[in-house]
Amino acid sequence: MSTALEAACRIIVMKDRLAEAQRINAQLQRDRVSHASPQKGSA
Repeated sequence: MSTALEAACRIIVMKDRLAEAQRINAQLQRDRVSHASPQKGSA
């Protein structure tokens, strides 16, 4: 059985992981959009 402190630590770690995953996801979406849109002056 875990203590409240251990549970709080797990929550903090999960929040950090979520924030990192959201940053990565946002970057991947920006990269995908920039590669999908045609570049002006290139052909």
